[in-house]
Amino acid sequence: MFADQPHHLKGYDRLVFTMCMKEDNEIKADGFTAYPFWHTIVNLDNSYTEDYKLDGFGFDGNTRANIHRAVRAGMTYKINEDWDNYIILQNNFIKAKKLWLKPYEKEFLQQFKGFLINIYDSQGTMLEAGYFVIMGDKLWTLSICSYRLIDKSYERLCSHASRFLYYQAMKYGKEQGCKTLWFNVGKDLDHPDSVSKFKLGFGGKRIQKNTYVKDLNPLLKVAGRFGIGRFD
Repeated sequence: MFADQPHHLKGYDRLVFTMCMKEDNEIKADGFTAYPFWHTIVNLDNSYTEDYKLDGFGFDGNTRANIHRAVRAGMTYKINEDWDNYIILQNNFIKAKKLWLKPYEKEFLQQFKGFLINIYDSQGTMLEAGYFVIMGDKLWTLSICSYRLIDKSYERLCSHASRFLYYQAMKYGKEQGCKTLWFNVGKDLDHPDSVSKFKLGFGGKRIQKNTYVKDLNPLLKVAGRFGIGRFD
């Protein structure tokens, strides 16, 4: 993606590239620092059935049980619909989690080749939502948001919904020709077990891959020496 994006943007302090198609030894990005992180990859090239209890994706027992509870609770999903409510939930999620991100806009996400998937409870409340990007035969998680940060009483229900979301995203991605699903990164490189059991529960495996970072604001470089604003 380096060739598709400008390396100097006015008004921005930092550029971060996490979805790089090439192998790390093929990437020579001037001015960028490479940080190794954990990625979790799930093989979608297996056969599966509509019965999630017998699927071929390799889910563990906890993942299957959570999907089963989502189905029993009457959860439903929509693909590429309800953009307005998704944007509201995503931006509330960013605010609640105190992430250093600009508010999301529909046009920003739709510039990528991908799809939106939303999960609802039986009353129509949007519990979980996410946007996934398709790059070649790879399915990438670009953004995930959850209602659990907005209302803590939905914690358990959202736990079921999050697995249900990824299950539906994996099936849809497979229909679009995707062979692997790439989860978001895990930061603690020295402790591979810190990679979420949630991700590994889908039959995923861990690999190391670089994230590339370029600080455009010189103050970030100075502050980083004191542990302020450091990317790692």
